[in-house]
This record gives sequence, structure tokens and C-alpha cells, in this order.
Amino acid sequence: MSDKIFLIGYKGNLGQKILNNIKNDYEVTLFDIKNPESPSTDGVVKSIKKTLFAQQSPVTLIVATPPDSHKTYIEQLSRYKKVKYILCEKPLPSSPDIKPRHVSKVRLIDHYLYKSSMTNIVNFAETNEFKKIRMFLCESDYESRHWMLYKNTFGGVTYDLAHHLLAITGELFGYDSLNRIEFLKTGDIDYFHDEDELADRRAVFSFLVNGVMVTCEIGKHCPKTRKQIEFYDDCDNLIKDFTLSGGVNYCDILSSLEKTDSKLLSLTQAETINSLLNRILAKFETTIYAKKIIEKTASNTTALLQDLSENFKHRHGFYWSSYYKLLIYYLSIIALPVFIYYYASSIEIFKDNKQVISGACLLLATFVFLGLRSFLKRAEKYLGDEDHRLKLVIDRWRELYLLIYDINLFPGDKQNSNSSRIIEKVTAKPGLGGDYMFRLFRHICYVASGLSVFLLCIIYLSNK
Repeated sequence: MSDKIFLIGYKGNLGQKILNNIKNDYEVTLFDIKNPESPSTDGVVKSIKKTLFAQQSPVTLIVATPPDSHKTYIEQLSRYKKVKYILCEKPLPSSPDIKPRHVSKVRLIDHYLYKSSMTNIVNFAETNEFKKIRMFLCESDYESRHWMLYKNTFGGVTYDLAHHLLAITGELFGYDSLNRIEFLKTGDIDYFHDEDELADRRAVFSFLVNGVMVTCEIGKHCPKTRKQIEFYDDCDNLIKDFTLSGGVNYCDILSSLEKTDSKLLSLTQAETINSLLNRILAKFETTIYAKKIIEKTASNTTALLQDLSENFKHRHGFYWSSYYKLLIYYLSIIALPVFIYYYASSIEIFKDNKQVISGACLLLATFVFLGLRSFLKRAEKYLGDEDHRLKLVIDRWRELYLLIYDINLFPGDKQNSNSSRIIEKVTAKPGLGGDYMFRLFRHICYVASGLSVFLLCIIYLSNK
């Protein structure tokens, strides 16, 4: 690893901490924006490029700026041969499409993996059996970083603190296991003030990984600080608890760059964590939206039943409306040749050429009839998309009633087979046997198209 470090963002809290850690062991060159009122990265990038040009040996870049600025530094500076590594913390929430020229140069730091207690935690997990883990990462300190309070700057405890707990989970079970998480449940969530603008302040969520239930509780501005991991057996008996303790020195992080067992995250591992964070946030947002609706419409049993009834009506009506639109569209097309014939026949100059007009209209109607199969295939795809979208709505309603009221709208097995059967009665995928709506739609189209051709054929023969 190069002894030369370019530190970007040394004026901030993180930058100052890094500088104090490494200034006695490494040759550090400092970069930062000149005007905090106008935080453009262009000037910093130009300054780094100029310094790199005069540099003789490779350097390691450490980015200690807010996450939404990382994309520029990574994409523009990773292309230079003199840049050996780029270290940063959490660039992906604000820039999921980040594409460095050399992916292998980018390393992401999760400093909780470098705490001294992590060695004991990993050793315990490797040598003992357990069925549940509870992780707590709650901070009582006041949050002084303004960007951390707002959604549009990708702040909040999920992106900030949950990232650490998912990184620990990846360290314990392997990062590939995070891609296979299917069960994910969200609990309570609070915001700094208003959930429409501000980021989340406290959250609880659970997921199942490799047969172990992991529950995470994260928060800022909490009554007391709690940074702890607890291991339980299948009877909820506490086996062992660890405090996430120990300071982190960035010299240790830098010295691990060349090691094969380095705890620095690759971009692929960071993408896995970020994808799961987005799933968690999406589930929280859906729950909050549903709570607002359900609190207004289902405050008692009568309102709940009424809401259920409206839900079923909406499902049935929504699906039929798709058929109505397609049917009106096709009937308008098939009626067009007949309309053209009668309209043209009423015009004086065409009255003596009715046979030619009727023949042309007959050809047009025949062409529409022959193209019906292609139309039905397109209609089937459109209806399939509508059906999928509607089923997602139904599944979401079921989850929300189960979460908030502990009521299963469609009791059944784990795959909710009863729910599937009920929904498919009304919204079966077009083309499947038993889909009476699509079969009825298809028959109406064939009958209407056939009648149009038959009528114009009679008109053509009568004009001979």
C-alpha cells in the first residue's frame, strides 16, 4: 500500500478523525471544497488531477465527504494509474448507478467491522449454535450533520446505522446470504420530525438468514446509547451477548488493504447491502402509507369490513375495466369498414360505385379479421401486466392487515394458497384454462369481427 494519502474532505468530523489517525504514519495531502455555501466537487477534482500529474508514486484516496459527492470522485479519479485505491464509506444510497473505470480500486469502509470486539463475535458465531440474533445500534448523541436529517440527502438511521449491522451479518454468514433473504419484516419506525421530508430516526426490522432470525434495532437521539449483539437459542434463552466496543484507527484500515482477509468491502458486497437497505426502506414506506389509510377507514370492525368489501369491489372492477377498454378499442376498429361503406354511399359521387366501395370495405374488414389473432396476443400481454400489478396490490393489502390488525385476509398455508385461488377466480392470467373473462372477451371479438365481414360480404354480393 502506498504511503502517500490524498484525503478529500478533511474539514469535516470524519476527515478530522482520519487525519489525526494517520498524519504521523503517512504522507497526507489535503483537499476540500473552498466554499461550503457552494459545495461543488469540480474544483477539488481539478486540484487532485493537477497534483496527480506531478506525483511520482501511486497514492491512496480517502473520501470523507457526504455520500452524494462520492460518485464524482470515484468515477473521475479511478481511471488514473497513479490512483491505487479509493476508500470511502457509503456512496451507493445516493449513487446506485456508480461505475468506476476500475472496480477493483474501490474499497468501502465499514468501521464497525474493525472494532476489537468483532473478533470475539465472529469466533463465537463460528463455534456455537444459535437460532436468533438481536442487534442494537442506538446512539444518544446529538446528530450534528445536517444532511443526515433529510431523505433527499440520503440521511437517516437505515442508510447510516443499519448498514453497519448488515455488514456484520455479512461477516458472520457471508455476503452472498444477504442476496437470498426472502423473509423480511419491518416493525416500528420514527422520524426526526415529519416523515414526508425528514429521514428516519429510529427503526426496527427483522429478517431470516441461513435459518437464523436476525432482529435489528437502530436509532439516533435515543435516551441512552446501546451498541450490543445478543445470541439466543430456539427457546429464546440468551446464550451470549457482546458489546460493540473498541476504537477504530484508520492506520489499521489502511494496513489491511493488501491483505487477502481484509474486512474492507468490495463494490459488489456494498451493492448487496445497499439493495437490502432499499428493500427495508420500501417496506417501511408502504407500512406508513397503509397506516394512514387504515387509521382513517378501519377504526372499528364495521369500518374494517366495509374497507374489505371496497377492496374486493375495486379488484373486480379494476380488472373488468381493462377488458372494457380493449373491447371498445377493437369494436371501434371492426365497425370502421361498415361505417365507411354507409358514409361513402351517402355521398353523391360514390353512389354509382357501391360495388367497388363495398369490395374495398370487405377487404379491410377481412384484413382486420385475419389480424385478430395478433391483436389477442397483444391484449393478453397487456392484461397479464395489469393482472400482475393488481396482484401486487392484493398481496400488499394482505401483508398490511396482517401486520397492523393481525388479521389474515386469505387464511392458508405459507404460500397463501387460498389467497391465490380466490384471486385467480377473478384475475386469472389471460390464456389459462378457466379464465372466463378472457375467453368471453375473445369470443366477442371473433363474433363481432365475423359479423362485420359477413355483413359486408352480403352488401358486396347485393351490389353486383
